[in-house]
Amino acid sequence: MIYRNLKSSISQATGKGKSFDLEVNLQVRVSNAEVVEFYRKLGYLVEERISMRKLVP
Repeated sequence: MIYRNLKSSISQATGKGKSFDLEVNLQVRVSNAEVVEFYRKLGYLVEERISMRKLVP
């Protein structure tokens, strides 16, 4: 539903009928197998990634 509304709003705002794809990325801990399976059943794909961060003072 969010996807359709966003697509429609942008189409109206730009005045163009061009469509585009919206991508949603989730970060779930590997240890949280129950949540991983929940999103997998909704059609999300598991991608192997390494998440890195650094605090910059």
